[in-house]
Amino acid sequence: SVNKPTFREYLQEYWVASILSTPASHERNLIGNAVNAVLENAVVRPVAAMWDSAAVGRTGQREVFLRETPAAIVGLTRGMRQGIRRGFEVIKRGYDVESMTGKLYPLRSAFARSQNRVVRDIVGPVVTMPLRLLAASDAVFLTMNHTAELYAQAAKSALKKGLSGDDFAKEVAQLVGNPTDEMLSLADKFATKATFNDEASEIGKAVM
Repeated sequence: SVNKPTFREYLQEYWVASILSTPASHERNLIGNAVNAVLENAVVRPVAAMWDSAAVGRTGQREVFLRETPAAIVGLTRGMRQGIRRGFEVIKRGYDVESMTGKLYPLRSAFARSQNRVVRDIVGPVVTMPLRLLAASDAVFLTMNHTAELYAQAAKSALKKGLSGDDFAKEVAQLVGNPTDEMLSLADKFATKATFNDEASEIGKAVM
């Protein structure tokens, strides 16, 4: 079979999992994701808004608004529950079915492709658990940052329309519930960047 894993693939996956099995690896990943989520949404956004406000005389149009920040923070917290559910699914399946991404974790592991039931269903989950836990942590923060960016983009759109009060809240809720393709694309890019998965893809290719 074309998809039948080779011994080298088993060995390679075992090696990657073993070097990422230390508590320090998971601690760094968790802390890094958490700190960056706060920085990107609660620090970078307002600074960008203030910079944009100062430059409006030159550009003639606001592109970043200070009120995007509280909207993003609301989105960050509201995305947590869904992110945790997504994380548990990653632990169970071994990969993220929503984004098919994950630092240093193959889309379908050699163990998951094994035709031997014991290797696939018993040995595989044990060997790849460090990778599953890292991917699960990423999935939680990917979801949180994705939702944060959707709320920020919705707030931006409402503010550009000059809405406020109840009209502003209704517009944000409407857009978050029915985001445009552009909003989804921007949210995907933001979440990937905020969880370091844009950089890790090249690292993963080099290691794997």
